[in-house]
Amino acid sequence: MNIQITRPKKIRQYETAKFCIDKLKIGDLSEYEVGKILYADIWNMYDLSAVQKLSRIMALMLCNPVHFFDYPDSREGKDIAIEIQYQNHIERTDNATIYNNLYNYLKPTRHVLLKKIYRFQIQGCIRRFKCIFKYFTAIKNFGLLGRLYLAAQLVMVKGLIEYLERMEFFEGYRYLLIFQEYDTISSTVIQNAHLHGVKVISPQHGMPMNRHEDKDQLFFDGFQCDYKLVWNEFEKQQYISAGVSADRIFIVGNTKTLCMEDYCSESHPDYITMEKTEDFGVLLNCPQNDNAFEDNCRLLEAAQFLAVEKGLHFYIKLHPMDSISKYKEILKCNCAYVLEPNITMKEYQKCVRFSIAHITAAIFDLIYDGCFVFQYIMGENYPVDISSIYKFTSPKELLVKYNKWTCDFLHYKEVYQETVNKYYVINAKERHDAFFKYLLSEEGIERQ
Repeated sequence: MNIQITRPKKIRQYETAKFCIDKLKIGDLSEYEVGKILYADIWNMYDLSAVQKLSRIMALMLCNPVHFFDYPDSREGKDIAIEIQYQNHIERTDNATIYNNLYNYLKPTRHVLLKKIYRFQIQGCIRRFKCIFKYFTAIKNFGLLGRLYLAAQLVMVKGLIEYLERMEFFEGYRYLLIFQEYDTISSTVIQNAHLHGVKVISPQHGMPMNRHEDKDQLFFDGFQCDYKLVWNEFEKQQYISAGVSADRIFIVGNTKTLCMEDYCSESHPDYITMEKTEDFGVLLNCPQNDNAFEDNCRLLEAAQFLAVEKGLHFYIKLHPMDSISKYKEILKCNCAYVLEPNITMKEYQKCVRFSIAHITAAIFDLIYDGCFVFQYIMGENYPVDISSIYKFTSPKELLVKYNKWTCDFLHYKEVYQETVNKYYVINAKERHDAFFKYLLSEEGIERQ
């Protein structure tokens, strides 16, 4: 049985392992920061059972897992955009919107899909087994299975680097657009691009916080890009507090909104309106979060309590990696509707008057878009700067806050606007336009 490690213990183990791996020097990877490449693997390693580790080790030894494909819209140009998909990839509509909105600024350019798919390949097996032995002997301070697991990841990394070099992959390019930096493949690709003088652009997705408490730490420890495009000053300060230079962080506003003609925030600050519907929504946590199932059950119980007491209906927005079947025992009333997991945040917002949530980054999407959200305070929480009227610690308190809110809605609408003003950045389209104008014209970037 794979027993989940509690968050405080896990972050301590990760920090200890990171300290050890940062010292790792391997001759044929001497130009690379191997530690940064392996951070995500170190984090994930503590969630895997011995059987899962062994199966992944064997898969990496017997398969060539990394495959490249050019998209139909790929063209020759001075820049390159790479999308990375792992095994069992789940399409995330909002994430795709972020990426595509930035990619549109670079077109026409090369557009590549890098997929991690385990396909058996006997050719090269002997070489891969020789490599894993070499890397295994270089990795210290981990148990036998941990050393093998990390060594197997480096075998994949070595194969990826050799492919990029053999194909002269980054020759002639100026900029690389990539979605994130900290996973094994992205980190390797970015470091190889840097060795060839290519500068890297990466957007914000989610709302990582530099708290040394959870997986968000990977966003900061694995930071490598030259231009990080963030939504607001709040997120910029997260990176600065983690030691990232301020001149690599650019506040451009919410990238999701660039192609939305009906985006309500364009009329900021007077866009919060009284929705016609009385229905509300529940945003469940990512199932990979610690205590996710228990916390999601508590969210659903609070939603049911409010719905029954007030005669309302509510919509459940699952994380795309989650399944509603896990919560069948919790949902005992007929007032809940389950939305398509991959529905966009904008589509979701049209269904509800307000939302309740816990520790999903969608809280900031809602605030940014001027949509009301009540935060369930339990266990670990995002430190959202929001009025106490929009925070609750139990189903009964949610009912009390809801009654108070509806009785004096116009007042609490103004109170909520103060929170929106802290996180919202006006002129997102103009800020993105200005960033890419100066970047692509090679005239230097005018600070936002």
